[in-house]
Amino acid sequence: MNEIEEKAVKEFTHELRSFAGRSVKQVLLFGSKARGDFNKESDLDLFVLVGQADRDLRRKAAQIVNEILLKYGVLISPRLIPEIRYAFQKRLETGFIKNVERDGIEIE
Repeated sequence: MNEIEEKAVKEFTHELRSFAGRSVKQVLLFGSKARGDFNKESDLDLFVLVGQADRDLRRKAAQIVNEILLKYGVLISPRLIPEIRYAFQKRLETGFIKNVERDGIEIE
């Protein structure tokens, strides 16, 4: 990630945590940016582990994504995953979860 992308991701994470509090358990960068095989068109894929992903939280995440895009010109693609769904997908050993766990970089 370049400096602007790093600022954008940190701002997204901060704003989402400010809204949702402890419901946001973990944020990981995954995908091409985490692996280092990105191109100029690549977005920033974020895995967001949450207690519950209700409509208000999803709406707020979308609002923050739009604000970040306008402010920094950076496209963030968050995947809000409730803990119960994560546990289920982990038991199934889905490719998505394997990729996130292998490539994910924690965002503080």
